[in-house]
Amino acid sequence: MNSIGSEVKINRGGPDSIVGVLVGIQNGYLAVATKEGIVYVNSTHIKSISSTGKSGGAKAMTVDPIMAGNFAGLLHALRY
Repeated sequence: MNSIGSEVKINRGGPDSIVGVLVGIQNGYLAVATKEGIVYVNSTHIKSISSTGKSGGAKAMTVDPIMAGNFAGLLHALRY
């Protein structure tokens, strides 16, 4: 099942909860487009992922997340 382009909720509730459109899946992290911008979530910090049942629509098409081979590579790319 490919959830890219769908709205998801990561870590269900609480302060670590993130709701947005899944725009990328890489080795070690996910990229989620939220109201505030793209959030990169380290896979080791993900406890749950739930679909909200909504489509990301145009929002999923208008973002261009950084894609790296792993989370360390992402951090390196964000450095510059």
